[in-house]
This record gives sequence, C-alpha cells and structure tokens, in this order.
Amino acid sequence: MSGELDVSFIRSATIKMNGLSGVDNEYNFFYDETNNIRKLTIKGAEFNVPDTHNFVLGGIARTEPPSLADANSLMESLQLQKTTKELKLKHIGTGGFQKIIESKKLSIVLKWISSHGYSIHFTNINIVYWSVVDIVDSVIEAAVAPQLHAVNGSLKSDLYELVIDQEQSWLEMLARYNYPNVGKTKSAQFINEVRVMVESQLGQAGSIREKFLLDFLKLAKSDELVFLDQVENGVLIDSFWPFYAQPFWLFKNSRHVLDQESSIEEILNQTTILENGDRIENYTFVDSESDPHIQIADVITGLIGKLFTYVKDSDDDDIEHFTSSLGVVGSENMTLLRKIMCQTLERSRGFHHHVISENEHMRLNKLVYAA
Repeated sequence: MSGELDVSFIRSATIKMNGLSGVDNEYNFFYDETNNIRKLTIKGAEFNVPDTHNFVLGGIARTEPPSLADANSLMESLQLQKTTKELKLKHIGTGGFQKIIESKKLSIVLKWISSHGYSIHFTNINIVYWSVVDIVDSVIEAAVAPQLHAVNGSLKSDLYELVIDQEQSWLEMLARYNYPNVGKTKSAQFINEVRVMVESQLGQAGSIREKFLLDFLKLAKSDELVFLDQVENGVLIDSFWPFYAQPFWLFKNSRHVLDQESSIEEILNQTTILENGDRIENYTFVDSESDPHIQIADVITGLIGKLFTYVKDSDDDDIEHFTSSLGVVGSENMTLLRKIMCQTLERSRGFHHHVISENEHMRLNKLVYAA
C-alpha cells in the first residue's frame, strides 16, 4: 500500500463507539510482536503455516519518560549470562503459558512493571477468526440489513466455531472458491455451499443461536459479496500493517518505539497517515539490542501471546483446572498479571484491542479480567 491514509473519521468513530478515554494523553509505548506469520494463505486444503496461533503486537507503556537506569536494574536483577546480547522470553521461561506463569524470573519482571508504573498494551488477533468473518459482513451488506450489525459478533463467533470444528472440510470448500476472492459469478453458489456446510454440522442438535446463523445465511439475495471480491486468490491475510498503524493514530499524542520489522517499515514509509490534516509521525523502529525497553516488551508480548494461545485452545473446564492447579509462584504471578491488566484498562480501554471470538472473550474474562 502507498499514498495517504486519512484516519479522521475512523479515529473519532472508534473512540465514540467504544467509549474510549485517555487516548489523547501522552504515553511512551514500546513494542514487540509474537506469532508474526506475515501472510496467511490457503492452498489446496492447507494453511501456509503449521500453526495458527494468535498474532500479538504489544509491550509496555507509561506516561513518564523511560529510564535506562531503571531498565538496566531489571536486567541486573535477572542475573542473565554475560554472553546474553538481549533479553528474550526464553531467558524467563520456556513451554506453554501454564509453565511460564510459574517462573520466578517472571515474578521479577511483573513486579518491576508494576512498581515502575507501566501498563501492558497489545493488539490480539485470532487469525483464523479474522479470516472468515468477512462472510458475515458480506451477507449483511448483501441483505441490506444494517440492523444485523448489532448481532454480528455472535454470528461471526458461531461461524468461526463451526469452521474450527471441521477445519479440513471448510478449508477444502474455501479453496475451491479461491476464498476470499469468490467473485460475483460464484457468490450465490458459494453462500449456498456455506449454508449446506453449516446445516450438515448442526443437524437436529443446533442451538437457537446456531439456527439463527443458518437463517441469517439465507438472507443473502444478492449475487455480490462486497468483501469477497477483487482480492488475491487464497490470500486470507496479506499483512498485519493496519494493526501496527492503529495505535499510532489512536494514541496520536504518544511516542511509539518498535522493534525493526522491514516489511511493515516499507509500507509505512510509503504511507502518509493524516488526522484532521495533520501528519502523524509519532513512531520509530529501532534495533532491539540497543533498547532494553523493547527487550522487556518482548518478554511481555511473548507471555501474553502464550496466554491468548492457551485461551484460544482451551475450554471452560481447562480454565477451571488451570486456576486451581497453580503453585505458589504461579498464583502470585497470575494475581499480579491480573492487577496490571486491570489497572491498564482503568487508564484507557484503548490499550487492549482484541479481534477474537466471543468464547475467547469469555474465557479470557474468566481467567484475567473478572478473576
């Protein structure tokens, strides 16, 4: 992409629609990312990547300027080997979220974040969910039923659950239509096959919500699915760059420091972001070895990336068992992580951005926000 991106309307609409406060304040953001696959495609009946873990861009932020002395004191307290060039999550712990949360070194990092007034910020994207939701939005547009936007979250979540339940069959079907580039001539046929897939999975045991999804899919009377046309065959995600740009314009008065990412830098170098005529140039990419705050962001982003993967792949019983099986260190770390996350939202709900299913939201609330 190149050219101008005027975010004036979308910024004001985002703030109003989500009731966001604090986004005009000045913060110092530091970022890293995890599970950055850069591109998601379907070929045959397979994704181009072996794992579809949630993409997370995030890190730490606070109003006060960063202190190199404070960051270095954290590094010293972690007692890293002298040959370590930069702090990574692997120096704190390995394995899944259930194992890393029991790390004593993680306790040191979380206590440092809390005592130094940092928030944990992130964008959390379920890449499969994000890839299939255009089906729902296209049907709403085709049915000329804008009132259905009020329930589109439920519709998208129910469709996503069906897709992951029989992922191989869905991928085979989507690939046959070059999804998401279905095109006008095959739109009616495509939606009909989506309906058949949904109906075959539901059978007679579908819930009221699931049957509503089936009735909803019957509303598409147009042969044109506006969000499933004029895109590249089989390319579900071509770049995460819009998610990098969003905090720049949402927190427009803040300073954003990111680890180097050449593909994103190239796009942003060709893009002028404008808000009410003013150019937004509040971000910079630096070598993580030169900035310990980005290294701390790496640890936090890796940690919450594993948290979101755990939440995505778990059920309610798993969450119950996880909470009850924590050891002393793990329990203390979870309490501190919850405290930091909730304090972050008190400063601004704009710090946490999720594109995930309703079930993920509920499990995450149970484990973190409402615990």
